[in-house]
Amino acid sequence: MPRSAASLPTCSGQRRAGLLVAALLVLGLAAVPAAQGAQATVAVPASPTFSATIDPFAHYEVENTCSPTAKPGALFVQALLKKTYGSAISSNIVRACTSADSGHEEGRALDWMVSYKNDAQRAMAKAFLGWLQATDSHGNADAMVRRLGIQYIIWNNRMWRAYDPSRGWSEYSNCLSTAWAGSSYDTTCHRNHIHLSFSWDGAYERTSFYSGYVACPSFPTPAAAPPLPTAGGDFVAVTPRRVLNTATGTGSAYGACRVRAQTRFDVPVLGRGGVPPSGVTAVVLRVTVVRPDSATQLWVWPTGTARTGHAVLAANPGVASALVTVPVGSGGKVSLQHTSGMALFQADVEGYYLAPGTAGSELHPMTTSRVVSSVTVPAGGSVSVDLGKASGVAQVGSGLLSVSVLASTGNGSLYAALPGAATPARAAMSFTAGRARTSTVLARAVG
Repeated sequence: MPRSAASLPTCSGQRRAGLLVAALLVLGLAAVPAAQGAQATVAVPASPTFSATIDPFAHYEVENTCSPTAKPGALFVQALLKKTYGSAISSNIVRACTSADSGHEEGRALDWMVSYKNDAQRAMAKAFLGWLQATDSHGNADAMVRRLGIQYIIWNNRMWRAYDPSRGWSEYSNCLSTAWAGSSYDTTCHRNHIHLSFSWDGAYERTSFYSGYVACPSFPTPAAAPPLPTAGGDFVAVTPRRVLNTATGTGSAYGACRVRAQTRFDVPVLGRGGVPPSGVTAVVLRVTVVRPDSATQLWVWPTGTARTGHAVLAANPGVASALVTVPVGSGGKVSLQHTSGMALFQADVEGYYLAPGTAGSELHPMTTSRVVSSVTVPAGGSVSVDLGKASGVAQVGSGLLSVSVLASTGNGSLYAALPGAATPARAAMSFTAGRARTSTVLARAVG
């Protein structure tokens, strides 16, 4: 800090005093741009390039567990600070569990020990906070705060809250009062460190800073459950068409996004992907979970009804898909939900069921019977099934089969097609070495 006039050397004589004052004026004028230049060149963290879509401001999530292990998001920011500003300034994440609500006891808070009273550290702190709260090139305020999932910041007597951004930087506790001005309150008032508290999404790196995707908002619950279409009718197979891809925003009302666990995602299917806008009781979809960040399971059911039955697939945590038949629910939609972490969803229409009395291709339900017993198939090999003979139908246009892979020496995929039809571009099912798996498979003469 600049020395006070009392600490400067004294000189006798009017001429010497005048020279000293002049020198001080010159030094003062020269020091201002030098300080500004030094401050302007203080480093800020590197960050990826983002689209205009940004995470919402984090909600306040009270600390309510004892989980004193550093979470990935806090560890990432800690490493980012060390990389940008050096490791000489310490930081800490975990604290022993107490009754306090700081985030440290859950490993989702970070203290960066920069002191406001130290010129160099104050400059670093201001540069870092400026980077966190800067408006980005798309006009998004507090961009990095939102992309990192930070829910509040405390530094130098003040607190900023993502869950109440209009409040700005306001007094923390009583730290601006004269009674708390002493250095004994420097830690309590965060004059000697910056405190960052992360949301759970930020703590587990589920925000756009890490994946490039924001979380898909939850769909509102329909006002009333619709009556489901009468079951039955003819089945029409179609060339597979994608009606949902959250990675690109196809079929998403919110654009590209990742689906949070236990959040219902509704997909419109009537009038899309070759499905008529009316007269349809159910659709056959190939649903896929892509890039889940933890092991998860997927449910599919008619929108507007209670979720029932069993999960249609499990991803652990790689890509997994399944063929499902689901009645059309409220608004011509079906609902998807998974159990853990965040993931991207895809859905392809492979066929649909017409309402009874609607003209269309004929469906011939069969009593379940095994048409192929256990057989070993080499990689690249095939097994032929005479569906006409098995069903008693002279000409078969497509067939729904339940196929089981009992064991495999490696990971692989299974394709299904009728004789003379080209091999489909998409696998009917995938499987993992050493694990049994059963899936519904649609063999068709189209696509």
